[in-house]
Amino acid sequence: MYLLDSDVLIQPKNGLFAFDVCPGYWEWLIHGHNIGRIFSVPDVKREILNGDDDLKEWVKSLPNSFFCQPDYKTVRAYAEVSRWVEKCEQYKDSAVADFFDKADYHLVSHSLAHGQTIVTFEVSEAGSTARIKIPDACEGVHAARCISLLQLLRREKVAFIAKY
Repeated sequence: MYLLDSDVLIQPKNGLFAFDVCPGYWEWLIHGHNIGRIFSVPDVKREILNGDDDLKEWVKSLPNSFFCQPDYKTVRAYAEVSRWVEKCEQYKDSAVADFFDKADYHLVSHSLAHGQTIVTFEVSEAGSTARIKIPDACEGVHAARCISLLQLLRREKVAFIAKY
């Protein structure tokens, strides 16, 4: 199962997978959810709902089941991810606060708790002090996994066919 970061919705909406250009992408995400493969977390929904565009309306139309609610396992994973962040003295206080305030913390914790793979456009910046990136947090907790959208599309053998 896969957990989508907000950037895997925002960047495609603003780029090559815009709703009017590639409706198949959005239909595939819903199909993936319906067959139990594609999910996200409520904090991603919250981030998207702060916007005011077509993506906000699309997210509002999704079933509640698309956004995995934290359970006991997730709460335990929050503690483990928090311990890892506290051990990493390289990050500035602002980076730590930002990580805990955004969906990233919830994605990594849910992934750790349930063995789901996070899909994100973020790339590792292991030496960074200014921001905790999802791939670095996944590496830090040694159990959460993270891949790019292109890797997901290839794993799932997704192809969007042009219509003329």
